[in-house]
Amino acid sequence: MDGVHLVVSAVQSGGTHTSRTMMLSEVTLLLAAVPAAAAQADYKAAVIDDNSLGKDTLSGRQRAYRYLRELYALDPGALAFRALRDLWDIDKAARPLLALLCSLARDPVLRATAPTVFDAAEGAPVDAALLARAVQTRYPGSYGDGIAAKIGRNSASTWTQSGHLAGRTNKKRARVQATAPALAYALLIGHTEGLRGAQLFESEWCRVLDRRPDDLGELAVRTSQRADPDATATLLAGTVAAVRDAIKREHARLEEALKAGVAELEATPDFAAVPAETRAGIIRESRLEPVSAPDLSTPDAVLRELESRPLASWADRIAAVSQSVAHARTKLAKELEPKTVVYAPPARTVKTEAEVDAYLAEVKATVMASIAAGSPVLISR
Repeated sequence: MDGVHLVVSAVQSGGTHTSRTMMLSEVTLLLAAVPAAAAQADYKAAVIDDNSLGKDTLSGRQRAYRYLRELYALDPGALAFRALRDLWDIDKAARPLLALLCSLARDPVLRATAPTVFDAAEGAPVDAALLARAVQTRYPGSYGDGIAAKIGRNSASTWTQSGHLAGRTNKKRARVQATAPALAYALLIGHTEGLRGAQLFESEWCRVLDRRPDDLGELAVRTSQRADPDATATLLAGTVAAVRDAIKREHARLEEALKAGVAELEATPDFAAVPAETRAGIIRESRLEPVSAPDLSTPDAVLRELESRPLASWADRIAAVSQSVAHARTKLAKELEPKTVVYAPPARTVKTEAEVDAYLAEVKATVMASIAAGSPVLISR
């Protein structure tokens, strides 16, 4: 792919893994042999003329170059390779994940095996046959059992090279160590695919890193603030804005949920029946007051916000608004009738009219027993 395009369409089947793995050792040798500022022709010369990969025959060198071109482009004019080359020498530990990310972007067949690996629990068996079935499921009718089995073996080798699988014969899921260069590359791919904000950290590209989106967001902000910025910090600097936008969006969602909750409360007869001061106290105690907008004015402020309130916590807070409303309704009822009891009818599956009648009779009996004892009943959800 050329220009800003990184990801090869997965609409049609095909890819290097029908024949080879991601060739981590070969691309490592090649990038060590060719200067970072080299032109496309220099990479070809290094493989074909200089035999930097140590192949025995000319045809072997030619095949290796072709496969490496398919996987990595080897063209400084292609964003996929240019970014890879800029990040490659920053951290050797990042190289397997950088190579995997580029290979996933450029090889749809390998990409078809990714969900199987990502969804496997640590220590779970993930063998070549499982990966082969994933490819056949993604591309029904495209590969016979023999070719699918070969793809499965090649893919299993690639995922082992990247660190996601461990073991020679009986491979099992392992966790990889996320690095800043790999995160920068994953976010770059996601950005070119149109992802923004929190979506960047939840993408299939970031799933390669085996870390929670919140952890990746914090890593991105920290790295972008280095005193000695490198290509990684430069690429990640743009993610501060993405994290900031994600936090703003979650805050707006929470504000909307809180307003809706208060409106629901105000629509009840009990709300108007208590003094304004009491109403304000109940709203405050039930955590239905507006939440101040977080300070996101600087990258350091964004980082402090992430540390004190992870992105995932906003969704939990929004989900809890309905419970806050229920709590407020209980408080209102007790203000008016101190003996009020709260009753939540039990959940039950009913299939016949007789079962419905029996369930309603049970609920009625429970409610009426409280009323007979002098306690009003607030039926809760």
